[in-house]
Amino acid sequence: MSATATSNVSIIRILVVVIVLWFLNYRHNFDGNLLSNLRQTAKDTGTLLSQEENQIETMDPIKEAINDGSCRRICPYPRKNRIYAFMGTAGLSDRLSVLHMLGKLAGYLCAIVELPPPAESLIGIHNGGIPLSKHLRWDDFYNMTFLQDGSPVFQEARQNPNRSQYHENWSDKGFYDPSKYPKGWRLMISNRSSNMLEHYEIIQQWSWQFDDDPHRGFLWEIHQSMYSANIRKAKPLPALVVTASNNNTNSTNNRTSNSTQNNLTTMTNSHPKYRDVMRPSLSSRACQYVDGAIERIEPTQLHDFRKELQRRVRALAPNATNVFGFLHIRRGDAKKSCNTTLVEMKRYLQCSLNGTEHTGKYITLLMASDEHDQNYRQSVLDLVNQDSTPQYSHVFMLDADLIVEDMMYDLGSTKVMPKRLLNNYYEFELLKGIGMQKSFDFSAIFLSKRRSDCPSCTNLLSSYPDVFQ
Repeated sequence: MSATATSNVSIIRILVVVIVLWFLNYRHNFDGNLLSNLRQTAKDTGTLLSQEENQIETMDPIKEAINDGSCRRICPYPRKNRIYAFMGTAGLSDRLSVLHMLGKLAGYLCAIVELPPPAESLIGIHNGGIPLSKHLRWDDFYNMTFLQDGSPVFQEARQNPNRSQYHENWSDKGFYDPSKYPKGWRLMISNRSSNMLEHYEIIQQWSWQFDDDPHRGFLWEIHQSMYSANIRKAKPLPALVVTASNNNTNSTNNRTSNSTQNNLTTMTNSHPKYRDVMRPSLSSRACQYVDGAIERIEPTQLHDFRKELQRRVRALAPNATNVFGFLHIRRGDAKKSCNTTLVEMKRYLQCSLNGTEHTGKYITLLMASDEHDQNYRQSVLDLVNQDSTPQYSHVFMLDADLIVEDMMYDLGSTKVMPKRLLNNYYEFELLKGIGMQKSFDFSAIFLSKRRSDCPSCTNLLSSYPDVFQ
């Protein structure tokens, strides 16, 4: 029986019960238990109907389309459209977040994102003020791909042969030279004062209208912060307005056929609960276009270096170690907002490790910190390694940053690691393999004292019961 038929039967059952109850009340001649049972039946029937309605809801094909990816727009290959984005300068995690947002847009608009080199996009303060190599590439850090076909989301802008010869600074407008593209290409520049949402609507319309025309496409330059842009705050992004010009019934491309356009219109207009279908959302769950899982987008070279780092950590840890943990201490600009003095760190470790000495587990903690004072770093290690109390006899601590630096020096001196990778940003990415990123499954426990996560105690027994059972 279909879901609709089942629902109709349930409604009839409720009507029958209501009529019986009315009749019995009218007669005033009924058994009290019978009425109670009937009322319970009515309640159960209502519950059943509610459950069936929920089942119908979960069977909604549009919701299923979001889950299985069939909501995704299918783009011609190779992607002809281009989005150039100058993002300003910031840290690597911040840039990854922006790249993911741009990738969602590009995935839906059938475009590729072109980026200035990392040396122009990553802030120098995180590299000790030392300029990054001009040869550093984005694919040294990430291999972000489109879910549709596994092709790269972004490419180095300096590789574009159609870049304007007059474009000297990456922050300048006019990256693309229109004369190098056929007539009919749409150029859009979003500067700091632009209404980026309006520009998106124009680009969206153009993208669909000329989807199957190899001689017409768009070039979109973005010179605006994605975090403050109104396009990021739109929930959802504006829907495509289907017109005669972009609903070409004579199209030979099934991707943009009349039925596809009608289906898009139906989904976006008839189902307001699922307006994010097909169109991406930059701040909430919607149709997915980019594989952004950190453990799947790491380049092969970075993966191999992380494995080597894990091998070195195991070699330096006591043989009895059966639990690795990660301790992240943020100093620098976080000192005022998070107490990380040696007195506080001693108290924090005592509280956090309390009780673990009775579990039979041998713990090696890996400390990572932005603190450059070697006396402070050694003192934190000594809080555990030189404490003779039974509470710490099963705990050992290593300086994770020092291990990474030694490895990078060794591999760099033998040219196994390219010179362009010898920087703090790459060191940070390597640290993810032993604990900075939980998804790599190396460290099993995590302790933190930093601005956004500064607990007075992280009781490991209660926080990680599966580890210490």
